[in-house]
Amino acid sequence: MTTKRKAATSRAKGKTAAKGTARLCACGCGKPTARTFAQGHDAKAHSLILRVQRGELKASDLPAALRTPELAKGDGLIARLLRKLEA
Repeated sequence: MTTKRKAATSRAKGKTAAKGTARLCACGCGKPTARTFAQGHDAKAHSLILRVQRGELKASDLPAALRTPELAKGDGLIARLLRKLEA
């Protein structure tokens, strides 16, 4: 099997595994994903958090999945912004 074919096969397996998971995107869209966010939806969540910081939205208006303590752990941008909201 060539290297290109192996890479294509592993990508295809990854897509199949993502469809079989029960985790939903944390931005609130409800899209099933193998990770915390569907592709590009971390930017959507980032935008929502910034709107809360600017006073355009209430923290209670954030999707429930964004208000979980698990997302505020770690050192990523969204985690840091969520910790600022809690303080």
